[in-house]
Amino acid sequence: IYYNVTRSSAVAASKTINKNKYVHLNLGSHNVAARTGPWSLGVPDAMKIRKVWKGSNTGVTFGTGTDVTTHFTLDTGATDSFYGTSNLRKKTTSSLSLTASDGLLVEFDHFTVDVSSGRGFFSVDSYPIDDALSSNTTAIMTKDIPIHTSPSSGNRIDLRNAVDFRPRLTATATPNANTAGVAAPTNPAVLTAIAEDNIAGSYVPTPDENFQADVQYYLPRRDNIILTSQGDIAIIAGEPSLRPRTPPDTNEAMTLATMKIPVFPSLSPHVSKQSGRTDYEASVELKNNRRFTMKDIRGVARRVKNLEYYASLNALESSSKNKQIFNSAGGDRFKNGFFVDSFDGHNNAASDIEGYRASIDINKSQLRPVFKRKDVSLRKSTTQTGSNVTQTGNIITLSYTHETFIRQDKATKLRNPAQEISFVWNGKITLNPEIDNTPDITQLPDIQIDFSGMYDSIASIVDIIGGDDGVLCSRF
Repeated sequence: IYYNVTRSSAVAASKTINKNKYVHLNLGSHNVAARTGPWSLGVPDAMKIRKVWKGSNTGVTFGTGTDVTTHFTLDTGATDSFYGTSNLRKKTTSSLSLTASDGLLVEFDHFTVDVSSGRGFFSVDSYPIDDALSSNTTAIMTKDIPIHTSPSSGNRIDLRNAVDFRPRLTATATPNANTAGVAAPTNPAVLTAIAEDNIAGSYVPTPDENFQADVQYYLPRRDNIILTSQGDIAIIAGEPSLRPRTPPDTNEAMTLATMKIPVFPSLSPHVSKQSGRTDYEASVELKNNRRFTMKDIRGVARRVKNLEYYASLNALESSSKNKQIFNSAGGDRFKNGFFVDSFDGHNNAASDIEGYRASIDINKSQLRPVFKRKDVSLRKSTTQTGSNVTQTGNIITLSYTHETFIRQDKATKLRNPAQEISFVWNGKITLNPEIDNTPDITQLPDIQIDFSGMYDSIASIVDIIGGDDGVLCSRF
C-alpha cells in the first residue's frame, strides 16, 4: 500500500563505506557470465576496484596470483532510477585470456546504508567524510564522493551536489575481508529485488510535489598574483561567486598570474589527476608580461592573437562548407555545423573514452592510425656478391676511388694551431652494442601549468591504454 505523506525535518540516510572487501569468481562453475563477463559483485553501490588477482578457480588468493587489475573496470550498475547490480567488467581493449580453470579474486570498496538516523534519500551529508586522514578505513575524502554517469543520456551528476531519491536493490552477498578466494563469497547472484524497510516502509518521492531544503555550498574564486613597485609579491583575493571574476589590475603593480581556485576541496594538479577530479584542480594562468613591452601592449597582443585565430577558423569553416560530401543517391549532404581540428594534439579528442586509438604527427599536423615502434637493425649480407658496393668500417657505400683534390708539399714542419695544448690520441675504443636505436628520453617534471591542454589529453590516454606508445608519431 502506498500513500502520500508530508515529511518535515527529514534527515538523509547514511552511507557506510566498506573498504578492502573480497569476492571470489570461479569461472569454471559460474552459470551466468562464465568467462566473458560481466560478473556480479553481489552488492549495489560499489565505489572502486582495488585489485583483481587471477589464479586457479579454487586456489586464487591475495598476492599469490597474477595481478590483472588493468584489464578490468567497475560497472556500478546504477541507473537513473535505482542502484542496481555492481559488476566487474573486462575492458574492450583487454587481451587477457580466461579459461574454466581460472578464478578471480576481486578486492573492492562499496557502500551500505544505515537508516538508524535518517531514511528516504541521500545527500552530501550521507557520506562519511574525513579530509584530514586519507588512511581512515571508515571514511572517504570529499573528492572521492562518486559521480553518477547516466546510462541513457551520458550526463555526469556529482552526487555531492544532488539529492538522491533512488532506491537500492537488495544485496545477494556480503563481501568479507578474507583474502583467500574460497573463503570469500563465490559467484554472487545478480540483484533483482528492491530493498525495503519492513518497519518504516519505502520512501518514494511523489511526482509534481515540492522539496524544500536549506543548502550550504562553496564558491570558486580567482586571485591575482602581483609584483608591487617595491619588489614584493602579493596576492589580490577575488570575490567568491558562482561566476568568479578576476580582480582588476592594480596601479603601480604588475600582474604576474591569475589563480583559479575551485570549490572545496581545492586540489593540486597532481592530486586532481590521480583522483580523476580535474574539476577540483587549482590552476595558475601566467600573464604574458614581456620584458620589452608596456603593460597595455599585453592587451593589444591578446587582441591580435584572437583576430588571427578567428581569421584562420573562418578560412577552415569556409573550406569545410564548400567541400562536397555526397550521399548514396549522389546528392550533396546537408551540413548544419562544423568541427575544426588542426590535428596538432589530442586536445579536441575524446581521449578518455575506452578504445580511443589515434596518433598525431605534431610536425605535419596529420591524424594517423596508432602504431607500435620497432627498430630494425641493418647488416651487410654475407652472400652479397655485387661489385659496386664498398664497406668501410660500419659504412656501406657505392664503390669509389681516391683522387687528390689539392696537394701542399711545401710545408717545412708540423705546426699545432693551439701552441699551448698538446694533442695526443693513443689507443682503441670499441662500442658494444655497435649501434643503439633507442631514443634519448628526458623525463620532465610534473606539469603544473598546462597552457594548451595537451598534457591532460596524453594523461587520459596513458590511464586507459597503459602507455603513450603510438600516439605521437613524429617524436623520434
